[in-house]
Amino acid sequence: GTIGLEILQQEPDVEIIFSPVGAGTGCGGTAIAAKSIDPRVKIIAVQAENAPSVYMSWKSGELESSESANTMADGLATRQAFSLPTRILREWVDDFTLVSENEIRVGIRKYLELCHTVAEGAGAAPLAGAIKMKKMIEGKKVALVLSGGNLDYETLRGIIGGSSR
Repeated sequence: GTIGLEILQQEPDVEIIFSPVGAGTGCGGTAIAAKSIDPRVKIIAVQAENAPSVYMSWKSGELESSESANTMADGLATRQAFSLPTRILREWVDDFTLVSENEIRVGIRKYLELCHTVAEGAGAAPLAGAIKMKKMIEGKKVALVLSGGNLDYETLRGIIGGSSR
């Protein structure tokens, strides 16, 4: 929950927070903290489309599992949703989006190019989600949870050399 608290302490007028979702505990804590401080803040969860179990559970209200969790975003690679985090996300998260492997790669490249920051796949997923939803968030003050930079050199080299923009 400290992520949501820290965001609103540093930027009290944030309107939207994009948070990555693996099992959902980090996003759930962020949502509870942020919305407890300011209920107007919108929380948008982001998960890899190749590992959508929590997204499917959030949508259906039932615990779901996905056939695969084959994503470059290791922190989002969840095959089975869990009860408590799913209940929290259903109560506190306003929207949920899935991002493709290519969208995650673009997010990693954008962080490197624009912020000089190495983000792992899970860390870049919120940026990928924000890019995907850019028309909805245009003109809003947005915060992105960049949750990690654990990206090996070979993977980073492949992403930098990629042609998608």
